[in-house]
Amino acid sequence: MSLQETLNKHSKATLVVVMGVIVLAFGVAAYRMSGDSSGPSTKAFYTDDDGKTTFVDSVDRYPPFDHGGKIAVRAAVFTSDGGKTQFVGYLERYTPAAIQKLQAADADRQAGKPVKPNVGGPEILLDGTEVKKPGETKWIAPQDRAGRNRVVTVSSQTGGVIDSVLP
Repeated sequence: MSLQETLNKHSKATLVVVMGVIVLAFGVAAYRMSGDSSGPSTKAFYTDDDGKTTFVDSVDRYPPFDHGGKIAVRAAVFTSDGGKTQFVGYLERYTPAAIQKLQAADADRQAGKPVKPNVGGPEILLDGTEVKKPGETKWIAPQDRAGRNRVVTVSSQTGGVIDSVLP
């Protein structure tokens, strides 16, 4: 008997299973959005010394920005030992064009105007950011997908499992 025949023969059971999966998915989504600590962070790590040290500030900052006379960029922080030690895997900054789009969207939002769809969404992260490894001098442009993949692929120096760290 084929899968289609089995599903047709047990249509009520199939419907119950599908509805259960949908309810479970909505429940997980509601739980994640309920404000518990596993929800989206409002803070991010930044560095003004090429990843040697980090500081925490609002996730709404648009790096690069001035931080006490130094240029700060976002720092992607990781651990491979359950959080005992942390390290900066790569640095990230917005392109000038991306910052202009984000600031224009902020101004529109504050003025009560509609904001263009997806401004500040995933496409800005892919098409409006440059990345580099700490210690390297060259920032990788958004169009260099192979270079970006090399930079954002973080490996453990101890062989442990890599986890990202949120502030």
